[in-house]
Amino acid sequence: MSTIQFLFCSNEKSVDSLIDEEAILINLRDKNAIKISEFKINKGVYLKSSKSESPNQLLNGIMCLLEKNNRKKIIVGTAGLSYHSIEEIINYFRFEEKSNNNFIFVFVNDKLIDCDLITISESINISLFFKNRNIY
Repeated sequence: MSTIQFLFCSNEKSVDSLIDEEAILINLRDKNAIKISEFKINKGVYLKSSKSESPNQLLNGIMCLLEKNNRKKIIVGTAGLSYHSIEEIINYFRFEEKSNNNFIFVFVNDKLIDCDLITISESINISLFFKNRNIY
């Protein structure tokens, strides 16, 4: 079963403490991170909530990485993605594409003082979680 975590932080430097040999970085400013534009859509899975190509490229790119790579930690920057797209990507990996990966979605807000890493249980409704945290 996948583990889904959210990292709420004031800058991307907070991600550094999560990086290890198991980590793949996506859509972050780190020089080793994979950019969404590098992904091709070749799986044919599309998000219902998005008319933009970036979230679909991200979803398909992650799926391809999981097929070709045995690293277990996927750290994804959420910049440029709508919360509806993020929610749909998370739910896809929670309920449809079962894997044993740890997904960490990074939310950067320079108004945050502390860094907060939250693990999301399978029973939590992501949409309600976002609304309760005043993220939407």
